[in-house]
This record gives sequence, structure tokens and C-alpha cells, in this order.
Amino acid sequence: MAVVEIDEVLFSSACGLQPSIERLLAEKSDARSTKIEQLIRNFGEKAKIRVTVVDPDGRVLADSDVAAVTMKNHKLRPEIVQARLGKIGKATRLSESTKTEYYYLAIPLLEKSDPIGILRLAMTTDQTRKRLADISKTFVWFALASTALASIVLFGFARATIAPLRELTHFAGSIARGDYGQRLSPTHWQGEWRLLGKAFDQMQVELQGREDELRTNSDRLSAVLASMHEGIIAVDLQRRVLLANRAAAVILDVPFQELLNRPFYELVRNPFIEECVDEVFKAHRTIGRELETKRQPRRVLAVRFSWIAQFSGEAVVIVVHDVTSLRQLETMRRDFVANVSHELKTPLSSIKAYSETLRLGALEDPVNRLRFVERIEEQANRLSDLILDLIRLARIESGMVAFEVRDISLGHIAQQRIQAFRVQAEKRSLTLELEETLPAIMVRCDEEGLATIFDNLISNAVRYTPEGGQVIVRCSSDALMGILEVIDNGQGIAPEHQERIFERFYRVDKARSSDLGGTGLGLSIVKHFTQFFSGQVSVSSRLGKGTTFTVRLPLSK
Repeated sequence: MAVVEIDEVLFSSACGLQPSIERLLAEKSDARSTKIEQLIRNFGEKAKIRVTVVDPDGRVLADSDVAAVTMKNHKLRPEIVQARLGKIGKATRLSESTKTEYYYLAIPLLEKSDPIGILRLAMTTDQTRKRLADISKTFVWFALASTALASIVLFGFARATIAPLRELTHFAGSIARGDYGQRLSPTHWQGEWRLLGKAFDQMQVELQGREDELRTNSDRLSAVLASMHEGIIAVDLQRRVLLANRAAAVILDVPFQELLNRPFYELVRNPFIEECVDEVFKAHRTIGRELETKRQPRRVLAVRFSWIAQFSGEAVVIVVHDVTSLRQLETMRRDFVANVSHELKTPLSSIKAYSETLRLGALEDPVNRLRFVERIEEQANRLSDLILDLIRLARIESGMVAFEVRDISLGHIAQQRIQAFRVQAEKRSLTLELEETLPAIMVRCDEEGLATIFDNLISNAVRYTPEGGQVIVRCSSDALMGILEVIDNGQGIAPEHQERIFERFYRVDKARSSDLGGTGLGLSIVKHFTQFFSGQVSVSSRLGKGTTFTVRLPLSK
């Protein structure tokens, strides 16, 4: 084995080990050294190569042949010095630990471009010297014999014969290296040499064309697979991964580097998928299945298994779609329909009951008939408010609402809306106050939309604050946003409800909310209006301490 061959073997082995060693070094765990030592010992035994892992300061972390604790610091070893500079270090010398002459090759180990260690591989030079000596002897005898024979028999024809052969040899070597830029000039050659030269030229053109076509097709395939959101995996009869894209690695939560040429069942430990692959190989047909992952967060995957036949054998192509969002939307749609039906049914049932009561004789009751009519009117108004809020919410989501976004005084709108709720607050003995930071805060939004945000937040605060309580509307700002806060000292909202409080029809206390009125859509409308104006809305609350709703809107430029 020549030095060049040793160099190639060591370099390819180092490249193969590098990702695993880097991943283990990045773990920062107590078992890291043990894992590294076990890995390199197994590799060294199989490949007959000595492997050493050194940290950036030259301390030996693990060695496949010698205990690391007995080895000296390698900081000044020539190959280590070169590797610390980011190069491929090479050196030949006698090992202090094994007293054997080695040829060393070292490469740097990195984590996000930062050096975390050095990987060094080594092979003994005894075999190399013996092989080189044998080659030298054989070459000397062959050269002497060829020279003598050529001098006696073919001296007159040597120049004409050897020249084309040398050119063909050099040309064939260039083709083997993938260099298609050179061309032969066989026009001055004679006989079969000329025909052979033309054949080599034609072969080079054909090979270059086919390689270009293969490279183009490979690039196209790679681009298509990389741009797909669906995961693609091809599995052969031995259940090894032939082809995969990064989307598949993300969906299946598997490192992309570990996908190719690995047993599929080692990567995707799911009995349901294994059964589907086996079924497709047996039945030679396409099947589609849907499954839910067990890992958190749970996801719903639509998986399609297709059988294909290729020149190298059979394969199954697996296409994985992440339909989690679609299924969530379907669930939300079902919940929305159920909630709307329930919210519409309640006032309609009340109207029907009071109407029947009036029809069956209450019209003649001068004491109660006015109260029944008032209740009918109350439920009709509630039904009307609910339908109007649904229409408004639908128009906001569809983008049909035409807003006039301009500079609006936050404090001015707040003062107007507080006055609108002053009577309602006084009826419940509530203190309703405005706190405004000077100078006036100007925000970019629609005046009617901002008034709707105020109305819904103040209405909720007044409705759910006990009698004698306090509601504060505060207007302030930071460097980029105007801040509206509606603060009450009511009963508060439990933490488990705060995540869902802005959903449509979501009520913390369904019975009490219905008694106090409201459509259950107010906070959802606030959220949509705020997002439309490029703002954010949030809630903070403690049970028994009150609630604060905060709306942040972009300041005027």
C-alpha cells in the first residue's frame, strides 16, 4: 500500500468518523469519553487503523490502542499543530506510546465553526515499505528486460509505438479523474493507433455528455425534493432507505444525515408504518393511511405508500403529509358550529316560551304581560347582537371591512367610550376612571375599530366586576407602541382559561356569563381588530385580584 493510498484511506475514514465524533463531543455529558472510546475502538479493530481524539488544548480524550490517561499532551505534535490551524495535518514518525512508526493524518472537529477537538488516524509504515520494495524490485527487473528486448528487437519502432501509448495512458487517466477538458490529436498517428485515438476521443465526448445529463437530472431531483413540504422516503426490499428529503426528516423527527442507507425500521419505530410497507411489497398496490404520532407535540400525519418497480429491484415510496393544522381547523369548525347553535338556541327558546305564555292567556294578565314582552325584546336584542357580532367577525376575517387607518388620539377615544358606560357603571356603584399619560398618544388605526376595542373591553370589565368595584382605563406608550390597559378588581381568570379566553364563544363560567349577557364574541373581535392594526392583545389575571387586558397598537409616525 503506497503512501498516497494510505493518505486516501485515512482521509476517507476520518471523514466518515467526523460527524459521529463531533456529535458526541457536543453532548457535554459524563459518559461522553466512554462513548467516544467505545466508538473508536470498534472502528480501529475493524479497519486496522489507530484512532485518537484530542481536545483543542492537546489533551488526549480517547485512543483506540492505548489508554488515554497514559498518553502525554499532543499539543506540539506536527499533525496536531496543523489541524489546530484548520488544516489537514500529516506526519510520519515513531510513536512514543507503541514504539511503532506510523503515518499520521489529523483533521479538526468543529461545532458551528468553533473548534471542539481534533481527530487523528494512523497506520503503520511497515507494510508500505515492504510493498514499495517489492514494486521497486519488480519494476527494475521489468525495466531491464524491456530495455534489453527493445534495444535488440524493436529499437527502430520504439519511438513511433510508445508516443501514442503515452498519450493514450495520460488521456485515460484524465478521463478516470473526471477531467473531460483534454483532447487527443491522433491525426499524425498511423494505422490502428489512429483508429484507437479517435475511439478514445468519441468515448470522452459520450462520457462527458452522460455525466452532464446525470448531474443535471440529479440537481433537478434534489431541487424538487428540497422544495417539497411533503416528506419523501424510498425504501428497497431490504427495508433500507434509498432516497429521502429534509422534509421527511423534520416530520419524522429524525436527523437527515442518518436517513440514507440506513435500515428504515431503525429510524422509524412505528409498527403501523412497518405493516403498511410490508403490505405494499406483498400486494403491489398503493394504500393511504392516517396516524397520530406518540411524541410530543402530537401530530396527525397522512401517509401514502406506493409500490414501484425499478431496474435494481422493487421499492416503496412513502409520501408523508403533516395534516395537523387541517385536523385542528376541522375540530374548530365543528366546535364553532356547535357553539353557534347553542348560542342561537338559548334566546330563541326564551322568545318561544314567552310568546307561548302570552298566547295561552298571559295577554289578559295586566301585571305580567309587560314583563313578558320586555323579556322577549331583551332576548331579541341579544339574538340581534349575536348575529351582528358574527357578521362583523366574518367580515374582518375575510378582509371585507374597509378601515380608514389614520392617526387617532388614544386618550380622546378612551374618554368618549368611558362616558358611554358611565351610567351603566353608576348603576352598579362602580368607579370608572381614565389614566392618560401626557402628551397625547397618537396611534395608527381606524377610529371605529378602536372604539369597538374600547367598548368590548370596558363592557366586560363593568359586567364582571362586583358592585362597589373599580375599573381603570390607562393609556400610555413605549418607544414603538401605544398601550391601552383596562384594569378591574373583579373575580379574575384562572390560568387554565387565560390561553383560550380570546376564542369565539369561550366562557370561563358559562352559566354566569349567560346571566350577565354578552355574545361570547367580544374578546375574539378585540383580538382580530388588534391584529388587523398590526398590534397585540394579552391578558394577565389572578383569581380574586382582578384582571388586566393590554392592547398594544403602533404609534403614529
